[in-house]
Amino acid sequence: MRSRGAIYVRESTEKQDWKAQLEQCKTYCKNHGIEIYKIYKDIASGSNNNRKEFLRLQEDMEDERFNKVVVWELSRATRDFMAYKVMIMRMAELGVELHSIQEGILTEGDIDVEFSNDIRALINSHERKRTAKRVKSRMEHIARSGRWTGGPPPHGYRLKDKILVVNEDEADRVREIFNLYLRGEGIAALTRRFGFGDVKKIRRMLKNEVYIGKLKFRQQESKNGFVVRNKEYEVIEGNHEGIVEEGLFYGVQELMERKQRRKNPAGTYLFHKLKCFCGGSIYGRRDKRSKKGVYYQCMNSCGKKIIYQDVLLEKVLKELKGSIERFSCLEEVEINNKAQRRMYKKEVRDLDRQEEKLLEKYLDGKVPERLYDSQMERYNTRREEIKKELLRLERLEGNQKAREGNRKILLNYLEQIDSTKDMVTLEKVMGLIIDEIEFIDHFEFNLKVNFLD
Repeated sequence: MRSRGAIYVRESTEKQDWKAQLEQCKTYCKNHGIEIYKIYKDIASGSNNNRKEFLRLQEDMEDERFNKVVVWELSRATRDFMAYKVMIMRMAELGVELHSIQEGILTEGDIDVEFSNDIRALINSHERKRTAKRVKSRMEHIARSGRWTGGPPPHGYRLKDKILVVNEDEADRVREIFNLYLRGEGIAALTRRFGFGDVKKIRRMLKNEVYIGKLKFRQQESKNGFVVRNKEYEVIEGNHEGIVEEGLFYGVQELMERKQRRKNPAGTYLFHKLKCFCGGSIYGRRDKRSKKGVYYQCMNSCGKKIIYQDVLLEKVLKELKGSIERFSCLEEVEINNKAQRRMYKKEVRDLDRQEEKLLEKYLDGKVPERLYDSQMERYNTRREEIKKELLRLERLEGNQKAREGNRKILLNYLEQIDSTKDMVTLEKVMGLIIDEIEFIDHFEFNLKVNFLD
């Protein structure tokens, strides 16, 4: 089979000369007789395994469009050790070689080569974590000192030495938007009037504490390769001048909350603590187009529509009833525990009798001292083992009784769910039962319940 290869390059900072790396990869292919099938390039962190071109390269590899992958350095492909191991194993299965200009052929079957490559990949993974920690610490220092941590400045400001400075032309517009909203003009109307194009921009502006001289810290974080917007974040004092008076700003917040309560009255959304498989939070939304009711969607960068409320309710109830069934064998387990305790207590009595007989024989000179000591030590060791087992059974029985109490509580709540059609009551009951719903994929989830281990 002829040598047909793909070149992969990745740029994560502006300082990296990816063009020079690409030229070296091309020269390597020419010198080794590798025909270049395609060049894949990403601008992203090596910790993000969902890079567009990186995923496309893997898809083309599965379609057997090339039999070699050329990178300038292993860290250009990935800085995640587990992702590296999975990729190497799959390449071996497909007969694809991974060539690194800096490290050589990484898919050779030699055990020493594999070991050194694993060490190199672990170092890359460790360095990625160290770099992320340094960047995070630096960002925290900048934020705590009241300076802007990165990204374009909000509307109404410009940047000067990482400090927000008021742009008076835009600031007048910001004040007008706040005042008009408080007088009753809606977000959609404000979006049209000022030509912002997206209602989200106006909504975020109206909720942004930066306009009263504060900064938001940890509102956005990178988790599992996705940018996650945290609902709870820290607000700290900034070094910049506010554009809007605090009275006006908090008046707008109160009005927005009142409108939200009218829009989504109690009972609209039954579930509140949901986590997406990307690491972000999931919130309920109403499907106005298909009229299928409420669905739950990740509101972060992955933006996945997860599941409709009626389907989720059915799955949750099935899981809760399954949890109750798992406790149906408690009585049988308790009977078994009592039988075990009786057996251990009988064994202790037998040990006492054996010790008495041994002592009599020792005193009569029928058993030597060394044998007596070793046998007594064996009896004492067994007695300690039995003592521990009895304590374990006692704790187990206490846990079982607590679980039985929890089962009765859960049964009571499920009876309320079956007997009510009131969505407000249903929402309250679900809030009492469920601690969190964590999705594994679009359909499967882990249910964390307040009353069961």
